[in-house]
Amino acid sequence: HGGKVLVLLGRGSTAAAMAVRRGRLTGPASRFLLLGALVAAFLAALDFKMPVSEAFQMVCADNSGIYKVKLLSGIGGSGKGDRKLPQVYVGDMVSVVGYQKGSPAKIMRAVIIRMRRQSYNPTGNGFVTCFDTNAAVIVDALGNPVGSKINGPMDKACAMRWPKLASLTNIVC
Repeated sequence: HGGKVLVLLGRGSTAAAMAVRRGRLTGPASRFLLLGALVAAFLAALDFKMPVSEAFQMVCADNSGIYKVKLLSGIGGSGKGDRKLPQVYVGDMVSVVGYQKGSPAKIMRAVIIRMRRQSYNPTGNGFVTCFDTNAAVIVDALGNPVGSKINGPMDKACAMRWPKLASLTNIVC
């Protein structure tokens, strides 16, 4: 006999996993329950640990006319420069391809204002934030925003690094 596996995922599955561990559920029901819990844990871990790929796309959160951006590379950010895939974080300036309706794609600069990846609060209070979408704001070479308004929330690390962008948004998390 092999060792028993205990997977804890939320309130509902804790009691079920404990019941499987104690031997109350037997047969195919216990195997199905454990397999489902392991798949859910793997998918949850994969969602936050995936590296940024070359085809990494984000929405444009300002009113500059660009609706979608595709990441090309990081520009002097905190990412690692020796990897093939760019590692970018909230507040980094990146080089992107911007897509606008009715015109060809253009290469431009953007600042990442929110990401699905977890980021720690820069004030050091222990809070971790993550958002439901990845978003960027188009800026010029000096870091001045092209649009006049930012839609949606902005990460606090980005707001501290780019105060001109923080003045254009209503929500800083």
